[in-house]
Amino acid sequence: MDEALALLEPLQEEDFPLSYLHTILGQAYLRRGLFKNADAAFRRAIERDDDNAEAHDGLGVALRRQGLYEDAVYEHTRAATLHHHRAQSHLNLGIALAMSQQFDWAIRAFSVAAELAPENPLPHRWLTKLYRRVKKDNDKAREHVRIWIQLRKQLLAKNRK
Repeated sequence: MDEALALLEPLQEEDFPLSYLHTILGQAYLRRGLFKNADAAFRRAIERDDDNAEAHDGLGVALRRQGLYEDAVYEHTRAATLHHHRAQSHLNLGIALAMSQQFDWAIRAFSVAAELAPENPLPHRWLTKLYRRVKKDNDKAREHVRIWIQLRKQLLAKNRK
């Protein structure tokens, strides 16, 4: 990651018209835990292309990691609107909604993420937590924990191959 940042950071000073460079730089900053740097990189990407769903989603993650949950909800919603079939945006939206205590909307976002990426166990993990802790619906929680465990086992088996 350090090598990638060393290559990418000087390029951001260039008058680079494409937002993709800044999006990649933002992703690298996120992975390093440099959330304010990621925030700035994603904002530069959005300045160049306001329809860059990945940049809006990345900005939402950076904002969420800085504790700005409502702002994160806005950016993830924008990303999901721009590219509805991107499951990761709905997953990130669900997390931001849960963090901002908008639990019913979070459940909906996680449900959409689960529909769009039926092999991903993470939406079910979050749905388990919300149904158990917030909704006090143990039947729904058990249903999602069963799916979560099954998908997790499948994913682990696939990764061993």
